[in-house]
Amino acid sequence: MLAIAVSVVYHLLIDFRPQRKNDVSHYQRAIEIQQRLEAVLELVAAEQYSTPQIACEIDVSTATVSRCIDALRKQGHSIESVKIDGQWCYRLHGSSQKGSSKLAKAGKS
Repeated sequence: MLAIAVSVVYHLLIDFRPQRKNDVSHYQRAIEIQQRLEAVLELVAAEQYSTPQIACEIDVSTATVSRCIDALRKQGHSIESVKIDGQWCYRLHGSSQKGSSKLAKAGKS
């Protein structure tokens, strides 16, 4: 009985703890990540962007772009690196679609 009471108090403290001004809910964070992945996928589909260029377009680090590319590959997207006009770029294997404009939603502040 004491264990149940302790558990209830613990969860009440966690659930109702004061939020810091900069706290972002886990749900909001997941949405931002998904929007970033969509923006990266859109740029990859354009077949003209390298890692640094993608990073610049969506205002993130090159390491974040690499993590996004890895995550997209794990989601089943066939992304490959190709050299086009002397520049390394990403492209979707077997795709020639051009992206539209989800960049504004990608977490640019």
